[in-house]
Formats: sequence, structure tokens, C-alpha cells
Amino acid sequence: MAENTPKAFGTGKIISIVVIAVLVATVLFLVIQNLSLKSDVDDSKETAEGLTSEIEAVEKQLDEYEYALKDKDLDVERKQQMLNERDSLIQDKDDRIASLLSRNKISQQEAEKLRGRVEQLEHYVKKYQGQIDVLKVELSQKNAQIDSLHNVLGITRDSMNSTTDDNHRLIIKNKAGQKLNAHSFAFFRFKQSGSTVQETEFRASQLDRLKICIEIAENVIALKGEKIVYFQVLDAKENVVRDESKTGFFKNNGEDVPYSAMTKLQFDNAATEVCAEVAQPNQKYVSGSYTVRAFCEKFEIGHSAFEVK
Repeated sequence: MAENTPKAFGTGKIISIVVIAVLVATVLFLVIQNLSLKSDVDDSKETAEGLTSEIEAVEKQLDEYEYALKDKDLDVERKQQMLNERDSLIQDKDDRIASLLSRNKISQQEAEKLRGRVEQLEHYVKKYQGQIDVLKVELSQKNAQIDSLHNVLGITRDSMNSTTDDNHRLIIKNKAGQKLNAHSFAFFRFKQSGSTVQETEFRASQLDRLKICIEIAENVIALKGEKIVYFQVLDAKENVVRDESKTGFFKNNGEDVPYSAMTKLQFDNAATEVCAEVAQPNQKYVSGSYTVRAFCEKFEIGHSAFEVK
């Protein structure tokens, strides 16, 4: 009997230790599981809030980009690059929303709310892209005009060997000096108060009257004096948009051409801005792309476009 007592005591002690170890392991498991669950909840909350802050930061960048878009010292390619960078950030936010939703990091309601803000940003990117496309068209026109002027000057230099100084000046005037050049087209709609709002995209229901402004480039060779600028607003089918009771026709290459609006200016060789108002046309504007052409002294001096939705 004396020999069996220590053995029984040792077995009981071992069982107690095992039970305690199991209890401790169970408690630790429950604690770790609870902490992990709490961490997931906190992570979900922080992720939604963090993504909201990031979207707000992109919104601020887009607000700042509007000033860059109007900066005449910033070239078009840099403006395009800046817009692409912001568009990339927006797409990243959209992808992250989808990823977080698929991993149950955010709720469906949170995802819809965040997507609504992202879609608003995408709308502004599309709007700014339209403005950049217009700038690219204008830049292309300017480059074509420069190339044309270079060709004219080349012809003039070839003629200098066989003409007098007077004939040389006359050639320059006839070849390069008579045609004005227009750029920086701007379009405005009228509000009920009478004030105007500049846009590149218009709603048909708001476009009762249209104001067009252009800048006539400096031209030290052109003849000074009163000049008439005619504007044509053409729909997608090349129909001239106009109020027939308030507009007429002008001569172009021997033909009578209808116009949408006209204005006069006193040109003194310096760069100047001119504007004209297009009255409510006989047929209302419809959705689509509209081309605007400017003419002066039988020449088309520039063109641009706007959208109606």
C-alpha cells in the first residue's frame, strides 16, 4: 500500500495539469478570436473612412485642376497629363471599392455611397476632357496657320530676287496680311437673370440663346478699319442654326451663305476679343455636336465646337 500512494498522487497531478492547460488554451483561443473579430470590425470602419478621405482629396485636386485648365502658360500636353493622373486616381478608388465590397470590408450601402462620389468625379473628368479636346483642335489650327504662313513667306523670299521693294511689300500684304485668324472660342448660355455661364456642354432645355466670343490674333500687316465677323452654327447635319427673321446672308466665294450671328469691330492690328449673340433659332437645339465657324472678309478665320445633351 505504501508503494502505490506516490504513483496515484503523480497521476492525479498530471491530470490536473492537463485540465488546466486545456482550460488556459481554450481561454486564449476565445480571447484571440474576440480580438481578431474586433480588429476586423475596426479595420472595416477605418477602411471606409480612409477611402472617403482619399476621395475627398481627389475632389480637391479636380477643383484645383480647373485653374490649371485656364492657365494660358500651361501647354495642352501638360494639361492632358495632369487630367490623366487624376483619372487614374479615380479609377483606383473605384477598383478599391469593388475589392473591399467583395471581401466584406465595407457594406453594400457604404459601397453605393462611395461609388456615387466617384461617379461625380468621373463626370467632371469627362467635362474637362471635352475642354482639352477643344484646345487640341485650336492648337492644330494654329499650327496649320503657322505652316501656311511659312509657305507664304517662303514664296515671298523666292520672289524678292525679281521684284522691287514695293512689290515685295504688296506680296506680303496680299499673301499673309489680308486674312485674320481667330482662336480661343468660348460659348455662353444665358440664365433667366440675364447673366451668362460659359460651357462646352449645354442642356438643350437651357439653350434659348447662345453667346459666342473669339479672340482675333494680332496682325501688324492686315489693313486697319471696320471689319464684319460672321458666325455659322452648324448642327450634325450641316444645317445652319439661326433665327431667319434676325439674320441674313453674306458673300463667300461668290455664293450667298446664311449666318447665325454677326458683329462688327474696328481692327487696329492688335489682338482683340469680339462677341456675338445667336438668337433663339427657328428650330430648337437637339442633342449632338455643333460646329461653329467664323468668317471675315470672305475667309474662314477659325472654327470650334460644342456639345448639346
